[in-house]
Amino acid sequence: MSSRRVLGLLAAGAIAAASLLAIPRAHAANTAMVDVRTKVVYLTFDDGPDGASTWAVLNVLNRYKAHAVFFEVGKFVSKQGSILRAINASGDRIGDHSWSHLHMANLSRPQVMRELTLARTAIDTALPGYRVSCFRPPYASTNDTVKEIAGQLGMKQLLWNLNPVDWASPGATIVDGRIVPLREDAYDPVTPHLLWNLNPLDQSSPGASALATRVIAHLRPGSVVLMHDGGGHGFQAAAALPAILRYIAAQGWTTGIEPECR
Repeated sequence: MSSRRVLGLLAAGAIAAASLLAIPRAHAANTAMVDVRTKVVYLTFDDGPDGASTWAVLNVLNRYKAHAVFFEVGKFVSKQGSILRAINASGDRIGDHSWSHLHMANLSRPQVMRELTLARTAIDTALPGYRVSCFRPPYASTNDTVKEIAGQLGMKQLLWNLNPVDWASPGATIVDGRIVPLREDAYDPVTPHLLWNLNPLDQSSPGASALATRVIAHLRPGSVVLMHDGGGHGFQAAAALPAILRYIAAQGWTTGIEPECR
């Protein structure tokens, strides 16, 4: 191998390594007041239910006896009611994430009402009598009208204060410069998830290991963490969860359900 080729590979590796050390700043959004004096972390998952990836997230939560709120998209709920029943049976909560995942702040009052009502109806069909007490507007796109209509429907708005931007990653671990798709069983906590990248073009795809590191770096009591079980990102979130949950336990913290969603 030529010296120029070696230098090129070393430079690419250095750039990639630097990108892993420079953990992106967590994006924040206003959320309901959370008492940071308690030793509780609030996990939330958006954009499901999404078949096997939602089951993967739920299985990890159950294994670690952890709890979360799943903000579900109505048009997906209508086809996967069994997942909602399993979420409820596990002691987790379900929130309204609209019917079709639109920018709510751009909609008229009738459109907002329709989006929220259709999603609630889908949840009620899957879980008759279930009380949906909180909602999360997709993209955090909200305004006074959206919050007012949600309130009329008996729901409080919950956003987040820790966003690891897991949606920006396509669900891959990067090993020796190669992109390896996560297996559907990759959420097993026994399975190591190594992350290394010799190609700086791949640095926008950190995989489960980097996602866990990103969350842990910003996690505090009272954190409301936004991740995704749907939208094609659920397996990566499931793979990152064991490390996150072990860290929470090591700090003497627990996971819980936000007061708005109980």
